[in-house]
Amino acid sequence: MPLHGRITAGAGALLTLLSACGGRPVPQPEPPEPPAVPPVVAEVQTPPLPILQPGAWYAAETHDRVVEVSREPGGAPFWRFDTRNGFGQRISMLATAARADLDGESWVRVVLPLGVHGRPGWVPADEVRLEERHHRIVVDLSERTLRWTKNGEPVATYRVAIGAPATPTPTGTFYVWARVPQDSPSGPYGVFALGLSAFSPDYPDERIAIHGTADPGDTGLAISHGCIRVSNAQMEELRRVPLGTPVIVRD
Repeated sequence: MPLHGRITAGAGALLTLLSACGGRPVPQPEPPEPPAVPPVVAEVQTPPLPILQPGAWYAAETHDRVVEVSREPGGAPFWRFDTRNGFGQRISMLATAARADLDGESWVRVVLPLGVHGRPGWVPADEVRLEERHHRIVVDLSERTLRWTKNGEPVATYRVAIGAPATPTPTGTFYVWARVPQDSPSGPYGVFALGLSAFSPDYPDERIAIHGTADPGDTGLAISHGCIRVSNAQMEELRRVPLGTPVIVRD
């Protein structure tokens, strides 16, 4: 009997019928590969190194009262000290370099107020605040002068007294460790003193200072125990010098 009715079978039934009659099934396209999803990788954020510009001078002040110092970035602490000086002022140490340790953590090298010429040490960068110091003092022992500059421009030059031959003023790069008002302008330190980070080579317990004097006859002489003496009037001007100011003493 001829097939006069409409084909009502679905596509699946039609494919089955063709296969049963010896025909080939219609090939179906392969499903597309799913797009590759990259694995999630946690980014490790390392703190940026503090920027110390060449030719500039920086002071480092600690956030905490007590800080631990290492010999190398990432090393074990070798010293722990109170960052307030004997006058209750927060010490501003001279900062000389910045470096990352093997874990990528940033460290700052500071000059510690220890010994005649200080001692270098490393502290974590996140434990200090760096500030550029625009003042600088240079003491020339052979000329017996103190030159004070700000932003590279001269502020003043003073004739000073320096250490006697038996108790010389140490040479090196130091910084202002303390600002010390005095009770009497006629006292041994005049109207004011800038205590330095250096100690006397002959008196290890005595810190070197730039201080005033009421005796005008001191000017230009080598008579002190290592300190630098300026007149009281000049010392009044030097009151503006902040903590952490670099002081270079040279022959």
